[in-house]
Amino acid sequence: MSRLCEGSSWSVVRALVHRNLLVIGTSYRDSLINSSVIACVDSFILGYLLPMVGISGVVPAAMFLGTVLFNCMIVAHVRVTGIVYDLQGTQFTHSLLTTPVSLAGFVFAQILSLAIELANISLPVLLLGKLILGDVLNFAHAQWPMAVLVYVVALAMFSALQHCMAFGLSFETNMQSAFSRILIPIAFLGCFNTPWGRIAQFFPTLKYLFLISPFTYAIEGLRGTLLGYATIPAPYCILVMTGYLALFAWGAHRALIKRHDILADYKPSGDAQ
Repeated sequence: MSRLCEGSSWSVVRALVHRNLLVIGTSYRDSLINSSVIACVDSFILGYLLPMVGISGVVPAAMFLGTVLFNCMIVAHVRVTGIVYDLQGTQFTHSLLTTPVSLAGFVFAQILSLAIELANISLPVLLLGKLILGDVLNFAHAQWPMAVLVYVVALAMFSALQHCMAFGLSFETNMQSAFSRILIPIAFLGCFNTPWGRIAQFFPTLKYLFLISPFTYAIEGLRGTLLGYATIPAPYCILVMTGYLALFAWGAHRALIKRHDILADYKPSGDAQ
């Protein structure tokens, strides 16, 4: 029987997170450079080109924060693609069967590792954006403790969503359709470019559609706590994101349990006697 049936051990979970971060570190520089390029391009467009055509005020800063979070979701999708490939072969299977930790502990370690990576990549982008945009990205009204809480919950939610998709969807769906059919609608129906208050002002009926997306609460919570432009209260955003986080984590756990029904009877060729 797989040792995954044993009780969860925090020491093993910490070891898993440490191992994942070591693996992530090999590509961290490239990810950081890619994210910085995006930040520079967006800062130029939002900080200089848009004001030249009359779009100013809080809108460019709100759009920049949306881009940062959207980039986090893209990075998470790319990272989890590795798990999707491993599920097709034996690497992830062997890891599951030889790790002395429960399925819940394993899922927790995976979600936590990716959330930490997203923070490591996106926080420098925010700092770079502030340096380039200057007063356009005005944090004078920032509520830092609440902003940090919103950001942490948002990154954990994105990580849980990606693992739920990786474990629950087929290889073909993950590789061919997940980005366009799931992630793009979540982002663009999640107030990615336009604050929810502006949408509610011009589309009184359509505004409710945007409240379905978990991205809405991540970006509106961040805009409210960093820019002081709050259209949805931050505590409510945190509450809804926590609900989505729990739902996605539960979905990832349940999907992995279903896979475990097959994995429990699997023995890697090297272990066969």
